[in-house]
Amino acid sequence: INHTNKWTDGRSRVAAKYRELLSDIDGIKLPTEMDYAKHVYHLFVIQVKGKDGEARTANRDRLQKHLGDNDIASGLHYPLPLHQQKCFAGLGYKYGDFPITEELAEQGLSLPMYPELTDEQLNYISEKVHAFFK
Repeated sequence: INHTNKWTDGRSRVAAKYRELLSDIDGIKLPTEMDYAKHVYHLFVIQVKGKDGEARTANRDRLQKHLGDNDIASGLHYPLPLHQQKCFAGLGYKYGDFPITEELAEQGLSLPMYPELTDEQLNYISEKVHAFFK
């Protein structure tokens, strides 16, 4: 627990740098931090906007492949909303009952997030994300 503040400060630095580097890309939505709260940035999940006429996951999946092809790990940490998981099947919810939750799950992509990421690494990640959206 002694390292918690140091780790949180490091991840906050990384998140601020991501915001600086990626805020000009129309194809993604960055996580927000409310004035009344302090985000710990356990993850940095961007929302990858889909293209008209495609499945909402298609563009996100292409970006993930592009990043992987460039040796950048990314993750799908919450690919299936709770109401669609087997353990909650007995509740009777179906696809479409929670459209915002479903959209977030289908468009979310976690970028690398750990306190030791260097500016050089963050610039490289940013360059590859920008290249994908050009």
